[in-house]
Amino acid sequence: MLSTQVEPVKQQESPHILAPSHEAAQLAMMLGEFAGLEKSLTAQLAVNAATKVNPALKPAADELKIAFALGVGAAIAQTNIAEDAFLNPTQIGEVVGMSARAVNHCLLNSGLQYRTNDKKIPYRPTESGKQWGRMVPAVAKSSNQTVFQLRWLPEIVKVISQ
Repeated sequence: MLSTQVEPVKQQESPHILAPSHEAAQLAMMLGEFAGLEKSLTAQLAVNAATKVNPALKPAADELKIAFALGVGAAIAQTNIAEDAFLNPTQIGEVVGMSARAVNHCLLNSGLQYRTNDKKIPYRPTESGKQWGRMVPAVAKSSNQTVFQLRWLPEIVKVISQ
């Protein structure tokens, strides 16, 4: 009798490969964290990056955005986007009777924001300013691109008025 033995085939472990949408989301998360953006904004960036790479994710991403807007994601984001009406310096100035430039100067002198060398994001909140200010996405006037602006909760008017 012939005896045939079959040698077991070793299965190679496939290297851990991330889907491109996952890689894009991770990159957006790292960049958002590096830039000091709020967690909710960083999460939105990650979702946007993932859907740009994989458009099939768009319906699920849209549901996530609606959940954040309705405050369902407040436990994660620590901010109810629908209730917080963030104001830019021009809007603050209209309330307190100052120009946008004067409002920025006041926020600088109050230690609530600092000036950067980045033309795209000229101001960022200081640690004490983070309780009122947030980096939020906005559409640039000169182009149809999303940029980030430092915006303020309406309560900042009381601080500036003092």
